[in-house]
Amino acid sequence: MAFPTHKIRSLGDFDGLWTLSVHCRCCEHSREIPARFFIQIYGTRSRLTAVAAKLYCSRCRVRRCRCEGKDFETAVRIPR
Repeated sequence: MAFPTHKIRSLGDFDGLWTLSVHCRCCEHSREIPARFFIQIYGTRSRLTAVAAKLYCSRCRVRRCRCEGKDFETAVRIPR
């Protein structure tokens, strides 16, 4: 089930069992990133909104696309 990113405040919410789904609107590239990946880098107390602001589409960055890799939508998937 997908939720907006504001459903998760800190990376440790829901015991880190959620996944961030990122979809680039420009090149249609999609990626699922598990919470554990972010927790290893930023810790459990970091805000998801701050971490998501640092994300970019790697394909668009390499191609030097007009969107500069920042035109994507995110959703949080939490298992039941």
